Amino acid sequence: MKKICVYLETVLLIIAMSACTNQTKEIMEVSKNAAEEETDDGLHIEVMIDDQTYTAVLYDNETAHELAARLPLTLSMESLHDNEVYYFFDKGFPMNESYPSSIQTGDLMLYGSDCLVLFYEDFTPTYRYTPIGRLEHAEDLATFLKNGSTEVRFIKK
Repeated sequence: MKKICVYLETVLLIIAMSACTNQTKEIMEVSKNAAEEETDDGLHIEVMIDDQTYTAVLYDNETAHELAARLPLTLSMESLHDNEVYYFFDKGFPMNESYPSSIQTGDLMLYGSDCLVLFYEDFTPTYRYTPIGRLEHAEDLATFLKNGSTEVRFIKK
């Protein structure tokens, strides 16, 4: 009798673990699809810094749409905290702020309603931002942005 109970418990444990694994796979697939939608279907723009041109993908949100509507832009962006450059606009943008768990090199965000921020170093933030988009293949951004004021051009592709 004891062997039968152990056998049944083992079978039930395997079934339960299998169900959790399938649920985890479904959650991971939904997250992956959401991330792909956020970047693959966005508007592509060009960001020029010195003689370097990057492609940026703007997310499908009000803030990104408003930024795209204002293009082309040439901004004198100032370096701050050894991880970002920023520019304050005279006219604000729509916001949907949140606390991101991390910020990656190339992230383009809005701080408050009027401050465009382009990050050139990864870090863990303590501020709220509205995500706007992301520069692709931006590993070398610090090379161009770390030295004080930099002219950055944003144009539609």
